[in-house]
Amino acid sequence: MRSRTDPYLILKPSRMVGNAPKELLPYLETVRKSSEWLKLGFELELNDFGRPIRNKESDYYFSSVRENDIVIADAIKTGKKALRHPLPVFEYFKAGCALSEFANLPKDVEEYCVGNRLRLEGKLQEALYHLQQAVTLNPQQVRYFEVYFPLRLSLGDLSAIPEELQYYQNDMDSAVHSGRFDDWMKTLIKAEEYELSKVTISATESALQDLANGRTSARLYGKQKATWYQNKLNQFNKKAEKYLKRIEKLENKKKSQKKKYKSAENAISASDVSAVIFNFTQRCFIGEEDQGQVDLIHENSLFHRLEAGPISQVEAHQLPPGQRKVLRELLTQYLMFFEMNKELEFPAEFLDGSNQDSLGTNLLRYICHYKWPFPQMLKR
Repeated sequence: MRSRTDPYLILKPSRMVGNAPKELLPYLETVRKSSEWLKLGFELELNDFGRPIRNKESDYYFSSVRENDIVIADAIKTGKKALRHPLPVFEYFKAGCALSEFANLPKDVEEYCVGNRLRLEGKLQEALYHLQQAVTLNPQQVRYFEVYFPLRLSLGDLSAIPEELQYYQNDMDSAVHSGRFDDWMKTLIKAEEYELSKVTISATESALQDLANGRTSARLYGKQKATWYQNKLNQFNKKAEKYLKRIEKLENKKKSQKKKYKSAENAISASDVSAVIFNFTQRCFIGEEDQGQVDLIHENSLFHRLEAGPISQVEAHQLPPGQRKVLRELLTQYLMFFEMNKELEFPAEFLDGSNQDSLGTNLLRYICHYKWPFPQMLKR
């Protein structure tokens, strides 16, 4: 039972940690009895219930603690700081405190703090290593990913975009609200990844529609009201329209600059394949809302159908709903794959029978052979 006459108290800063007096830093977030704090020269006064009275003019204040709390108990036992959440720990680390000053600090928090400081110092490759360790050790901590994905993108790793897109699948409103969607689009457009840009727009819209219609619920952050999600969808639609117009203008300019004739080998490029799949997908699924998660129980039956030969838009429309959903996800992944691997080339006959109305045998054999380009994006 907590003593009213000599309770355990934790020392807190009255302002931002970075603005706190340096001489206070070793004591902040540590836990001692009130008598011990007085012996150290700190001023404190308790009320009749044994709770500290706050002095609003002081650089610090005391707060009561629960001694049975595991973090508090470790701090009392070790004399170290009672903090384990990565964000406040990093603020103290940035202010000059050593990570050894914290009681039983988890390894993932240490890796995050080291990586984030290296990032701020401009040592991006070193930072990436430590942040990769942090997300591996604790993939449930969203604060790590808020730094990890942008860092990868700043280093030119475009594969971070589909991974981050999948990560925010149930929280796409946050990706739009925080500006991450704009970062994705600006990066892809600068890299002339126009088809992948369109796929990203489509996937973002689908996720926002699911939230607005109540088909999915927030996973990383708190659930918002339906009006919030609808507002974010409306904001997104305005952004998407501007980006699509810009992409169309840039694509037309790029096409006008292309050489009139292909190389002597007449090889089919990855961009050619991507364009065929995109046109077929647009016509096949246009106006169709995403119906939620892919059910992989239909995976084998779909591949069995594709192995049989060409499939037209009409035949795709006639597939059972479960197979159509798998087909849509499969073609979306291949759009991303071909756009991210533009150096690939294929024989001249690779697209025989493939166009905006049908996918031919050679292309389907390739898809059936390699299956999913990004199996990590599927929930099995």
